[in-house]
Amino acid sequence: MNNTEYHADTSAISASGLKLFMRSPAHYYAAYLDPNRVERQPTAAMRLGTATHCAILEPTEFSKRYMLRPDHINARTNDGKAELAAIAASGIEILTPDDYAQIMRMAESFRRHPGTRELFDQPYKTEQTFYSDIGGVRCKCRPDFIATEASLIMMDVKTTRDASPDGFGKQAWNLGYHIQEAFYRRVMPVDRFVFGAVESEYPHLVQYHESPDELIEYAENLIDEALASYANCLRTGVWPGYSNVIEPLQVPGYARRAIEGFDGEIEVNYV
Repeated sequence: MNNTEYHADTSAISASGLKLFMRSPAHYYAAYLDPNRVERQPTAAMRLGTATHCAILEPTEFSKRYMLRPDHINARTNDGKAELAAIAASGIEILTPDDYAQIMRMAESFRRHPGTRELFDQPYKTEQTFYSDIGGVRCKCRPDFIATEASLIMMDVKTTRDASPDGFGKQAWNLGYHIQEAFYRRVMPVDRFVFGAVESEYPHLVQYHESPDELIEYAENLIDEALASYANCLRTGVWPGYSNVIEPLQVPGYARRAIEGFDGEIEVNYV
């Protein structure tokens, strides 16, 4: 099963789908089940991330799916536009020189990291699809990398602006990577799961990360609740959105701390 077929299969829910469902069932229905849905177009950042994943994990496939825009093609002329359209129609994505160079640098930095060499120096598979029933719900996952020797190690590549433990930790929380990991572990149990983070800006530093046990336990509880709600939506055909009543505004933690430290006086500095 290729990546396109995987994403087209709505008979099972993925980690990305479940995270969207947690936002609201209506969002999930609109994205995956609504017959009149508008297909979401990948952003430039998403396309760059996908290409980087391919260059890191499947360099041979990268040369088949992507190409550097030929110098001889002038995109301002009709002939140039026609030639670019013909290439795109063949399924090959054309990269600008800047994007191509950035992807190559990121892939090289990632692959020469000692942690990567250790992972890749053993039998492994990439972009494999797994299915499992969890609580009566059909679920699926497609991990970037899984080592298949003595111990099963799953690795997910992430592009980021900040691969440090603090910086990447914030991104991981905001984007629900803990939910993704816990979900993948439920669909395909493994001995170890790591995130390989590579920075998008030069010098493209790389850092590997593991989630603490308590974070995964927390995510598992969220997943159980969400899957139970998802099963109910499938059964009833009702996919609710947000509440119909006025709700209290949720104050972020950093704002709450500022409020708690407020002493009733505000100092204003004029420049």
